[in-house]
Amino acid sequence: MIGIWNAHSQAWLLTLFAVTMPVFALPIFFVPLAWARVFRWRIPQDTDLAVYFGRCLGAFILVIEAQMLRAGLNGAGLLFTYQALLGVSASMVLVHVVDRDAGDRHVRRHVRADPAVLPAGDAGPLNF
Repeated sequence: MIGIWNAHSQAWLLTLFAVTMPVFALPIFFVPLAWARVFRWRIPQDTDLAVYFGRCLGAFILVIEAQMLRAGLNGAGLLFTYQALLGVSASMVLVHVVDRDAGDRHVRRHVRADPAVLPAGDAGPLNF
């Protein structure tokens, strides 16, 4: 990390690690369906694939978490860690933006634009 925040780059990684490890990495890896329920996601009838992909994602997050801990504690791989976090963050933005658009198209196709039926604030993208 460069610039005026360089001196705090390791402390930031340790803070990020302390927050994301218990909130995202461990629950997604060990109990992906319980984590999904907390966020009010619909759980499919057949959960095998959802659990499999949840644990795969959790394993990936644990690897990133380990890299953050290593770089935060002793500075090893600091630049690579920030580059990996940038790549993961950019990918997550794309995934969520594309997923949001796909969900809007699905809603437009299968639900009539009746503001009384939709949650507050969701009628905006349904302008036909």
